[in-house]
Amino acid sequence: RCQGLLLCSSLAPRRVLSMAFCAHHRSWLAKPCLPLVARRSLSAAVAKPRLPFEGVRVLEKANLLSGRLTGLLFADQGAEVLVIDPKEGGSVDSYLNRNKIAVRASDVEPSSADIILVDGADASLARLPHQVLMRTVAALPGDERFGHLPDDVDEDYLSALTGFFTDMDMMGWLDRPVTYTPLQLCSIYAGVIGANACAAALLDRLRCGQGREIHASRIAGGLSAIGALCLKQRGLPPHLDPVPAIYKSTADILAKRRGIEPSELDAYKQAAISDPAKQAWLFQRLYPFMAPYKCSDGEWILPMATFNRRLATGYCAYLGFADDVSAFGIVDRDPYDPASAPFDDRNLALPIGFNFPSSCK
Repeated sequence: RCQGLLLCSSLAPRRVLSMAFCAHHRSWLAKPCLPLVARRSLSAAVAKPRLPFEGVRVLEKANLLSGRLTGLLFADQGAEVLVIDPKEGGSVDSYLNRNKIAVRASDVEPSSADIILVDGADASLARLPHQVLMRTVAALPGDERFGHLPDDVDEDYLSALTGFFTDMDMMGWLDRPVTYTPLQLCSIYAGVIGANACAAALLDRLRCGQGREIHASRIAGGLSAIGALCLKQRGLPPHLDPVPAIYKSTADILAKRRGIEPSELDAYKQAAISDPAKQAWLFQRLYPFMAPYKCSDGEWILPMATFNRRLATGYCAYLGFADDVSAFGIVDRDPYDPASAPFDDRNLALPIGFNFPSSCK
């Protein structure tokens, strides 16, 4: 590998990268927006903990969001992600290019890659036996009903097809029969699931020495999300009965979220219906670990630390308010232990079920 590529890959800051041509190395290198980490002491860089996918090389020859997001997830976890002949100008390009290196197709040896990311039936990069190849597709191979759809089919079409434009909304009790979202949820879920599939294939390669071809279906990705919202369990012991993520009426909330009076909730509801800012305020108090929050730079961030104990505790520790959470009377207990049932409305392992006073804090 080119030393320039290795230097740029290992020492570039973990920030948004722009693309620049380096004539000396005759390859595309990532030009950092901030000074290189190389200007700091090398001992600090050496002491930095290794990330999970350091040493893994990914070739990204994908223009669809799913493949590009898969590449980003690997890049953020230490993989060397080489973007072949990247295209700039899209609204999310600067975000999706983070931690990646741009290269010309002629300057990279495809056989050096562990993972290859392509769109649909792209056959420009043949998979070798040791490699994992992920194709972003609309429908899985053999799908007789939707297999005719082009792999780059419009995202709104897939959202309508899979059921996102329905009342499957965590704030649907605000008298909204249908919710529209511009988020490319089918592609996003396909990208995340595809990244997990590629990681699993790398692990399996340690066992059998063989790679795999993976099809990341955008339709299947969307259905996996909707399926989780539709899923119902019956016959479980009381301490394992899940707290619902979707409420159809204020009565549902009052039945599950203790500590708020009907008149108070109705007042909040009417205010939220008429004012988006008050809706965000209410969402933050009902779902504090998965509500949107506005940052100091004006951008919004949406944490998803609600359905997993480790994510919730890590979220508190990372943002530095773990002690405050404990002071509020919120505990961290095993949700699978029947003895924890009395704490279900203030258990950090079940933040979606916080009673209203606890979630407001």
